[in-house]
Amino acid sequence: MIWLIGNRGMLGTELSRMLDARGLSWVGTDREVDITDPSALDRFIESHAHSRGGAASKIDWIVNCAAYTAVDRAEDDADTCRRLNADGPENIASCAKKHRARLIHVSTDYVFNGNGVKPYTESDPTDPTGVYGLTKRDGETRALAANDATYIVRTAWLYGKHGPNFVYTMLRLMKQNGKASVVNDQRGTPTWSRDLSETLIAFIDAAEKGKAAPYGIYHYAGEGDISWFDFACAIRDQAAELSLLRAPCAVTPCTSAEFPAKVRRPPYSVLDKTKIAKTLGIRIPDWRESLRAFLEEERPESMRKLTNILVTGGAGFIGCNFIHVLLQKTPSFAGRVVNLDALTYAGNASSLADVESQFGGKRYFFEHGDITDRARVEEVFKKYDIDTVIHFAAESHVDRSILGPEAFIKTNVMGTFTLLDVARNFWKAADGSLRTDVLFHHISTDEVYGSLGDTGYFTETTPYDPRSPYSASKASSDHLAFAYHHTYGLPVTLSNCSNNYGPYHFPEKLIPLMILNILAGKPLPVYGDGKNIRDWLFVEDHNTAVWAIVNKGKSGEKYNIGGENEWTNIDLLQRLIDIVAEKAKLDPAKVRETITYVKDRPGHDRRYAIDCSKLKRELGWKQSVSFEEGLERTVDWYLANTEWVKGVQSGDYKNWLDKNYSSRA
Repeated sequence: MIWLIGNRGMLGTELSRMLDARGLSWVGTDREVDITDPSALDRFIESHAHSRGGAASKIDWIVNCAAYTAVDRAEDDADTCRRLNADGPENIASCAKKHRARLIHVSTDYVFNGNGVKPYTESDPTDPTGVYGLTKRDGETRALAANDATYIVRTAWLYGKHGPNFVYTMLRLMKQNGKASVVNDQRGTPTWSRDLSETLIAFIDAAEKGKAAPYGIYHYAGEGDISWFDFACAIRDQAAELSLLRAPCAVTPCTSAEFPAKVRRPPYSVLDKTKIAKTLGIRIPDWRESLRAFLEEERPESMRKLTNILVTGGAGFIGCNFIHVLLQKTPSFAGRVVNLDALTYAGNASSLADVESQFGGKRYFFEHGDITDRARVEEVFKKYDIDTVIHFAAESHVDRSILGPEAFIKTNVMGTFTLLDVARNFWKAADGSLRTDVLFHHISTDEVYGSLGDTGYFTETTPYDPRSPYSASKASSDHLAFAYHHTYGLPVTLSNCSNNYGPYHFPEKLIPLMILNILAGKPLPVYGDGKNIRDWLFVEDHNTAVWAIVNKGKSGEKYNIGGENEWTNIDLLQRLIDIVAEKAKLDPAKVRETITYVKDRPGHDRRYAIDCSKLKRELGWKQSVSFEEGLERTVDWYLANTEWVKGVQSGDYKNWLDKNYSSRA
């Protein structure tokens, strides 16, 4: 088994996906295991030194991608930088030696001073000039001293899909400004995180085949020798060829002196890769080849613009989380988000206060309006030149649909119709045909499929069998969306998701309701026998899936999004009690005494479970948050955001809870 440390960074995320693709057994950690604490490392590795399900899970390899990489900030935060970049690698190396695991530690070209005139070899003396480079050099030295079964892999100019980097920065500047000024007096070689990941795995493959490479220091980067200016010009030219850039862009050279920084950047960062190529027998791709492959993966399906995105229901639970993900955690997105929300009982504009503060009036715009109001929807389309719709807005609480179905028909059916029809008319080309650079993505639910027995899963071809006014209204909207695709040619994609949970969830829903009732000492109402089963999906994972579909999903296709994580309601409640009681210092036994079984609701589906293999196979998505981690993060969020909770625990919300649950006691 491989332990991947730093699995959520740019390189770690890329490597984790490649390990999955190769079918290699691995476990990943990020900040949840403190690499500056030797005992924390020991506890983690010892927890895997036993058999699980009959198969040995001992950790044989550790790959350390974790690092403090903010070069300038390190000058003012030297202690933290040293603990992560020097103490951490030494601790990891010592842990690996103690438990007889091999270590691969990723390092940097910054260990050199950058004054060279020919590619640096592994035997060249190091002479770093800043805190970052010094601590990375010390991390190498101390790791090798602590464990001779260590590989050090230095790299340079790294870029990839899963984090901020030079390529994304250039694309954003070129799209927004039509120009970029880039230094021409620093030379190196760009390195795609995919290529580096393949090379790290090559060390493991060689050892597993009985041809282990000698331990020590190796260099890996793309093949070539260019300046940042050359790189920027290539990004512009290749992106234009792939229609990722639609307008001319001027790239002009400048000097490093025009961009003063606390730490001098290395004028020369070219690494000699002869040793690693010969030792592992690998081909090192030219940097242009890798850049092309990277940019081709950025190419949206049907050349979608994805520039002015209308998010309906963006003040609701899933919608507001999507906007957070898109604007704060998706560096490849450089467009604008328009949030159209009626602010009904579940809509809370304060959930996006941080987004408003950071992006309001520039890349984020809130429009108050009802999706059933055609004139208002047309106004928003025209005002912002909408080219993409991501339709979250919906009435979604099953119990509310039983007590008052009319609102569900109005919003979920008529509202969806209004959006589809406005989009169809607005996106007509001059010749009357529909544009192909636009997209309408419709968010739906697994409840449209009905109820499962003890086995089986919902697939994209499962017949619809809705059992409540809510699910019937969503099924109707799904059929409308595809009808507009097949009848009018409207570019449409659709996703059906399982139960979401996470921050900003309105307190009438199961998980937040139970968290808050536990904290308040209130009864914990459970429907029927509590054995209804749901597939739980962390909301951020849902939204990364939505973004993958919007970028790469095929028009006219639907994709199931699931957590692959089934829990009975009562088992989920028991786990929540344990987590909340521990964090709030409550007696779990006393909390359990407040569990109250109430009369089951009409038409309560017994089991939902999603098969999301199509999404994984075709678009490369997978869940990133385990259920245990997701529950912990959700409970922590509600504990830390009491003011948000207080803001929604009033008026209609309180009346609804009393009306719904008191009548079932």
